[in-house]
Amino acid sequence: GTEEGEAPFWSPDGRFIGFFSGNLLKKLDLTTGTVQVLADVGIGTANGGAWAARGDVIYSANLSGLSHAAADGGQRQQLTTLDAGHHETRPYWRSMLPDGDHFLYVVTSDDADTRGLWVSSISDPRTKRRVLPDLSQATYAQGHLLFVRGGALMAQPFDSVRLSLSGEARAIVDKVNYNPVLGFGDFSVSEKALAYLPAAVPWRLTWFDRAGRSLGAFGP
Repeated sequence: GTEEGEAPFWSPDGRFIGFFSGNLLKKLDLTTGTVQVLADVGIGTANGGAWAARGDVIYSANLSGLSHAAADGGQRQQLTTLDAGHHETRPYWRSMLPDGDHFLYVVTSDDADTRGLWVSSISDPRTKRRVLPDLSQATYAQGHLLFVRGGALMAQPFDSVRLSLSGEARAIVDKVNYNPVLGFGDFSVSEKALAYLPAAVPWRLTWFDRAGRSLGAFGP
């Protein structure tokens, strides 16, 4: 049941892996090896999910807003829709906050006052607000939000109850792999560790002979 699976994500307890296969959102139970369908995500390629501590899964498809499904395969619920009036195009990179209800997500838009990092909740999705104008995914850990700004991985104090930033953002990694169009940063954070991929170095195609000797660049 995991054929053609993509965009995997962990449950908080490490027992399940959520993933997408075709138009379906599924979960794999690592204890039993069974796969269960959680929701039909509809038309469009899904771009990832986030698992809340209480078992809810938040996900989105490329051409729609954010949706919610219960981890037991309950009915799908639409959380947000794209606001055409503010030129919203896609929601990306969901990330749960510690209360298991509020979540962060990125909105892409050609409207500077709309584009950026937003926060909303499963229980009251109509209440939402922008946290940062930066087009970057973000993760909460140890009282801070981690996000990308100008290619650097930043950390800034964040109150997860009041949902507000304070103090100054500081760089903790000078250059991290980052997609400025989609807001994707190549980093992952737990309560104890940070993993990241450094900014990609320039590369080029090179000829090699059968003995492994470099014969020079294929082209500029």
